[in-house]
This record gives sequence, C-alpha cells and structure tokens, in this order.
Amino acid sequence: MAMRSVFSSFSAGASALVVAAASWAANEPAPRGAPAPSSETSEVRIELPSGGPSDVSVVFAEGGLQIELPRGSSVPFDLERAGGGMLRGGQLTTVSETRVRLMLSLVSGGLNEIRYEPGAVVFRFARRHSVTGATAADPARSYKLGPDDKLQVSVDGQPELTRQLAVGPNGTIVAPMLGEIAAAGMTVDELSAAITERLARDFLVDPRVNVEVVEFKSQWVLVSGSVRTPGRVPLRGGTDLKEAISAAGGVTPEAGDEILISRKVAGADSTVLHVGRAQFESGEANPLLENGDSINVGKAEYCYIQGEVRANVRIPIEKGLTLLRAITLGGGFTEWANEKSVQILSQDPSRPSKTYNVRDIHRLKIPDPELHAGDVIIVKRRAL
Repeated sequence: MAMRSVFSSFSAGASALVVAAASWAANEPAPRGAPAPSSETSEVRIELPSGGPSDVSVVFAEGGLQIELPRGSSVPFDLERAGGGMLRGGQLTTVSETRVRLMLSLVSGGLNEIRYEPGAVVFRFARRHSVTGATAADPARSYKLGPDDKLQVSVDGQPELTRQLAVGPNGTIVAPMLGEIAAAGMTVDELSAAITERLARDFLVDPRVNVEVVEFKSQWVLVSGSVRTPGRVPLRGGTDLKEAISAAGGVTPEAGDEILISRKVAGADSTVLHVGRAQFESGEANPLLENGDSINVGKAEYCYIQGEVRANVRIPIEKGLTLLRAITLGGGFTEWANEKSVQILSQDPSRPSKTYNVRDIHRLKIPDPELHAGDVIIVKRRAL
C-alpha cells in the first residue's frame, strides 16, 4: 500500500514548515524543480515527529478539512501546489502544548484516501468530476489477494486447466501442472504473470493466463451503528465509504450527522476520520477504505421541549440550534406560557441548568443559548 508521494522531496528539511505556533497561511512559492501534481489527483504528505505520539484526527468541516496533528509535524510550504489546485492553502493553530490544528480549504476536489507511511501520513485528493487509474477502470485489479479468497484461473485454448482455487491459510494456491504458488499480497495481474512465466518455461508455448476473483473474503471492514445490517463488509479493491454503507443496507432513519472511520496503523496510534452526513451524501466526502477499518454511523441526538408550547416534541440536534429556534420548532408559545422563565435542563454536569427570559433574548439583551444533546427545555405556565 505504501507509495511515495510526489511531494515527499520537498515536504521535509529546508522546504518544510515545522508545525509550531499560532497561525500560518500557505502562500510561499514552491521549490524550484518540484514535480507538478496530476491534474486529477494529488497527494499532501505530512511528516510526523519521531519518537512521540502519532495520532491524527480528521474532521470534514464546512468547505474543507480540519486535521489535528502532534506538535512538531512537518507540512509542505505550498499546499496549493501540493494539492494540485484542489486546495486553497491552509492555516495552522495551536490546540495545546502537544497538538496543533491544520485547516485545509477545498476548492475543486475531495479527500479520496488517508494513508500512513513510516513517519508520515499522506492525504490523497481527487477531483470530484472524475476518478482515474486502476480503481476507475476495474477496482478488482488493484485488490491484494489473501487467505480464503476464491479465484478462477483459466488458460486460453486449454479448458482442462480451468480451475476455481482458494488461497490457502499459508497464502498459496495449488495450480494445475504447477503445484503450489504464492498468491497472497499479489494482484490478479501479478499472479497471472507468475503463472504465465512458469507455464511458458516448462509446459506451454505462449500461454495466455487469466485470473479473476470469484469471492472476496480476505479483506473486510466492520460497519456498525445506525445501518440496517451491521457487520463485516468484504473489500473488493477500491471500495469506498458509500459502497460499504450501501452493502450494509444503508443508513436508518435514526442515523445522525456524523460517520466515524477508525483505522489501526502498525507502529502508530489509530487515525479517526470524521465524515459529515451532508458531505457524504453530496459526494464531497467519500474516502477509500482499507482492510480492518471500523465504520460507525452515529445515532441522531435530540433535545426535548415540553410545557407551554403547542407541540411537546423531540428536536434533532443540528449545528447552531438555539433556544429560540427550538421554541419555533415546538410550534411557539401557548397563551399561558411564562416567557420570562424558560428553563434548560442539561444532562452534562459541566453545563449547569439555567433559566432564561426569552423577551430579553428577543431584545438582544442576552445571547440566544445554543442547545446540546439531551437538553430538556421546560416552558412554565405563568401565574394567573
């Protein structure tokens, strides 16, 4: 899976910015001789500090990505060039003594893949209007074979050599005339070439071998949460988030606004990718998946309004939901509502319950409070 980024030559050393202080904008010119990125895909490589924490968190924010990194990471100077015109630079801010946040603005592309390499994390972007390479032509051609995968092996003009073979626990297949052949870690084209070479050397003149995957079983992701049929979903090469959730039956009506993808990385802490439902459903965020990824479709969260409103209802928590909007969604006050004493009961011990005079909110004397999951709004009845 590891592949050197075309930007690795200037993502470290004198041509790199070491993540450190308050804020920064990527507007320096690219180093001379830096290779031009592809017009359809691009990669941004961030070097992680050696010997320290290496966990990375990614959130799809409005219009871009919010990436949290360990302090001391190295970022390319010219993110616009590195992003192949799909990024509008970036900005760094300090989160804590050990963490920083990189904000990337997306212009014409979407995040296609996150890949760990030794000492680095690579973000791959693709233009939304097209997908290039082997994945677009036939995703199965890039699939790496493993134990339990079932294959169809055929040789043109030699029907007696056609077989369905399973990759064994030791990663090999037993091919006609050839015996045991290593298959694990190969693509079907690589295995086809290996079989062709051995048949041509010892048995046949100019053999034409074709290998296809009949059943994908060695690689999978786990889909859980608010989907109709949670469980393992096999990867078929180039499988993306939308395909995996579709294979799990799609999201349920109770699904929330966020999807989490957790990825375990050898020698490093796990990476968590936060995908917003809106970006996912619009196609802006549809990353490729890797073997062992865990996908959780979060459940919708609600607040509740009761008392002297026209409808005692539960209200889905959305970004920017405030007390006034919740009252509106509850149909507004009844004629007996005490607008001077509206209480918000919080389930979070760090946020004490409060009482608000809604008339003061209308008059802009006090801010309209934002609501959180589990909040209960109680509109009291005014005294006669």
